[in-house]
Amino acid sequence: MGMRLHLGVLIGLAHGLMCATVWAATSDSDVQRHAQEIRALKDPQAVLAELPAQIAAARQRGDFRELALLHLAEANACRVIANLRCQADAGGRAHEAAERAGEVALQVRGLIMQSRGTLALQDFSRTSQLLTTAERILIHAPDAEALADVYLAYSSLSYSVGKHAKAAEYAKRGLEALGDRASLIIRIRLMRNLARALAQTKDIPGARATLRDAIGLVEGLDDPKLVAELHLESARIARTDHDVATQEADGQRILELARRLENTQVTGLGHEVLGLAALDRGDKPAAHSQLAKAQKHFQDLKLSRDERRVLRSLVPSLMDEQANRQVLERPMTRLMWLESKLESEDRTFAADDFEARLNFFKHEMDVKRLEEVAVIDKERVASLAAQRLLAIWVAALVALLLLVLAILFYMQRRYIAARAKAELALAASEARLRAVTDNIPALIAHVDREQRYTFVNKFMGRVFNIDPSSMLGRTMRGVRGEEIYAHNQPYIERALRGEPVQFEGKGVVGGREYHYQSSFVPDIGADGKVAGLFAFTFDITELKRAQAELDRLIRIDSMTGAANRRHFDERLGSAIASARRHGTAICLLYLDIDRFKEINDTHGHAVGDAVIIEVARRVQSLVRADDMVARLGGDEFAVIVEQASAGTGEAIAMKMMAAMEAPVAAGDIQVQVKVSIGIGFTLQPDTFEHVLGMADRALYGAKSAGRGTYAIESA
Repeated sequence: MGMRLHLGVLIGLAHGLMCATVWAATSDSDVQRHAQEIRALKDPQAVLAELPAQIAAARQRGDFRELALLHLAEANACRVIANLRCQADAGGRAHEAAERAGEVALQVRGLIMQSRGTLALQDFSRTSQLLTTAERILIHAPDAEALADVYLAYSSLSYSVGKHAKAAEYAKRGLEALGDRASLIIRIRLMRNLARALAQTKDIPGARATLRDAIGLVEGLDDPKLVAELHLESARIARTDHDVATQEADGQRILELARRLENTQVTGLGHEVLGLAALDRGDKPAAHSQLAKAQKHFQDLKLSRDERRVLRSLVPSLMDEQANRQVLERPMTRLMWLESKLESEDRTFAADDFEARLNFFKHEMDVKRLEEVAVIDKERVASLAAQRLLAIWVAALVALLLLVLAILFYMQRRYIAARAKAELALAASEARLRAVTDNIPALIAHVDREQRYTFVNKFMGRVFNIDPSSMLGRTMRGVRGEEIYAHNQPYIERALRGEPVQFEGKGVVGGREYHYQSSFVPDIGADGKVAGLFAFTFDITELKRAQAELDRLIRIDSMTGAANRRHFDERLGSAIASARRHGTAICLLYLDIDRFKEINDTHGHAVGDAVIIEVARRVQSLVRADDMVARLGGDEFAVIVEQASAGTGEAIAMKMMAAMEAPVAAGDIQVQVKVSIGIGFTLQPDTFEHVLGMADRALYGAKSAGRGTYAIESA
C-alpha cells in the first residue's frame, strides 16, 4: 500500500511538472495561464478530475506559483459547469497561494475569480470587499488588463443591483483601460456587459451594434461558455425588439453549446430562450413545454432565482390558457413557495450585509477607494425591486381569486340547483385569499371608486391597531388621516384613471414614524372600466435608516470627524460651479503638520494620532459653520471658504498659526506643533485642478520659506 501511494505521488508530481511547462501567455492577452485553465473551457469535467493530483504535487514541492495557477484553472472549470461555490472557493485558494509566492498579478486574478463566484451567489458585500482589495493592490502594481478585469466585475455587480447606467459606465472604463491591447476574453466580456446595460437603458441600436462586434470577435476564441453568454444577450435584446426569429436562432445555438459543454445551467437558459420566443410567436403549447424544461433544469441545480424567473413567465401563460387546476396548481404552488423563500433570504441577507458593511467601513480606512465601495450600498435597490415584483404578483393573485369569486357568484345565480356547492366553493376561495394575504408582511387592501375599503388584510389592522373589519366601508381619508391622505391623493387619482403608480412616503402611526413604499394597481373590470384599485404598502423604515447611516459614514473621516477626501471633492466641485454662476470668489487653504514624521518616530503613532485629532479640532473651531474642514489623508487638511474676500484666507491662516502656539497634550507628553499653510484665492475659478493647484503651490512656497508660516497665490 505504501509503495503504491509513493508511486502515485511520483506520477502526480511528474504530471504536474509536465503541465507546469506548458503554461504561457495566451495569444490575446499578456496574462499567463496554466494549460489546464485553457483546457477547462472545452473539457471542464476532465480538468476537475485531474487537478487534485497536480495540486497535491505542487503543494508537496512548495511551488506556490504553480499552485496558484492550478487553483485558477480549477476556478475556471467550476465557472464553466456553473458550480458557483466551487468557483469562489478555488479563487480564494488561488489568491492565498499567490500571496505566498509573492505574485501580485496572480493575487489580483484570484480575487477577481473569487468575486465572480460570490457575485453569482448574491453576496454583494463580500464581492465589494474583494474588488476593493484587488484595486488597492493595483495602485502599487499597475496592470491595465487586470484593472480592466476589475472594472468588468464592477460592471457585473452594478448590473446585478439594478444600476444599469453605472454598469455601462464601468464597462466603458474597462474598454478604455485596455486601450489597444488585444485581450479578447476581457474585451468581449466588457462589450457583453455594455450591450446588456445599454439594452436596459433603452438604447437598443447601441446594444445591438456592441453585441454584433463582440460576436464577431469571439469567433477567434474557443470558449463555448462565452459564446453561449453572447447569444443569450442577443436573444434578450431581440425579445425587447420583438424579433422572434433571432430569439429562436440564438436559443438553438445556446442548446448546441450546452450539449458540447454538458452544462445543465446553459441547457436551462437555452430552453428558456426558446420558450419565451414561442410565447412571443403565440405558440402556447411549445412555450409551456420549453419553459417547463428550463424550470426542471434550474430546480435540479437549486438555482432558485433562475427557476422563479421562468415560473413568472410560465404561470401567467397557463392562466391565460385557462389550464385546468391540476396543470396550474403545481407551478403556481412552486412559484409562491419560491417567492416566500427568496423574500426571506433577501431580508436576512440585507440585515447581515448591513452589519458586515459597517464593520468593513470601520476597519478599511482607504479613503481613495470609498467612491467604489459606496456604489455597492445601492444593492438595497435590489431588495426594493423584489418587493415591487412581489406586489405585482400578489395583485395578480388577488385579481385571479376575485375573478374566481365573481364566476362562482354568476354560476350561483344561473344554476340554483348547485347553490350549496357554489357556496362551499366560495367559502374555500375566500379562505385561501385570506390565508395568502394575511401572511404577507405588507398592507394589502382594495378600495372602490368612492375610495372606500372593500378588503383589508390582518397586517393592516395590526399596523393601525384596529379591527380590520371595522375599516370596511370607510374611506381612505378617514382611515389614514389627512396628512397621509394628502400625500397619497394624487397617486390614488392616477390609479383610478387606470395608471399603475409606485411611490414612497412617510407618516406617523401610533407614535412611530414610518417610511413606506406603496404600489397602486388599477382594478379594471371586464368592461374595461376602472372599478377601484389594489393598494400594496411595505414598511421600508429600517432600510431608509440604513441608507442614511451609510451615506454619513462614506463622507466623514472616522478619526477626526472632519469631512473625508470624497466629501471634499464633491464640495469643492459644487463650490466652483456656484462661484462661476454667481460671480463670487473662492478661498482654499491647504495645510499640513510640519515634521509630523518626527513626531511619530519620537513619540509613537498613538501620540501622532492625538496630534492629528487636536489639530483638526482647533482648525474646525476657527471657521464658519458654512465653511468645510476636510482631512485629505495622513496629516494633510484643507478648508473651503465660499464667497470669500481678498483678506479672508490670510485672516484665517493667522488665527491658525496663533491657535497652534499652545502645545498638544497626549497623556503625559506635551508636543509643540506647527503647520505650513498654502492659500489659493481666485475671483475666476476655472476647474477643480486649477483651484487645488493654486493652494498646493502656495503650500510648497510656505514650506520653502522655512515652514511654520503661510503663503498666498491669487488669480
